[in-house]
Amino acid sequence: MSAFSRPSSRRRNLSMGNDGEVAGNRHGLAQALLSLVDDLEVARLIDRDVRSDQEVAVARENGFHVLSRRNLESYLFDEEVLCALVASVGIENKTDELLAKKNASLRLGLTAQGMT
Repeated sequence: MSAFSRPSSRRRNLSMGNDGEVAGNRHGLAQALLSLVDDLEVARLIDRDVRSDQEVAVARENGFHVLSRRNLESYLFDEEVLCALVASVGIENKTDELLAKKNASLRLGLTAQGMT
């Protein structure tokens, strides 16, 4: 079961910075929270970025959850997520328009970067 699919009134997500800051716990936030809150589990989530399979395995061995995609933002543009979004606000009739605009934006971004 996915961590995101289980509703919990006790689950809170805190942004702790980029992956280097999360890995180094630069702010000491994880230790501070663990010392203040009983029965707390701290899960550190990092983007895959350009990590090799071996680097991902090492990160997981060190207790990190590593996304299967390059970055968290990649999930926001997933067609399944976008379709669920329009359904959640009752505008299913706008699904095709939204997906067309997403694809046009992606093409425009790739063109601007000289990648087409």
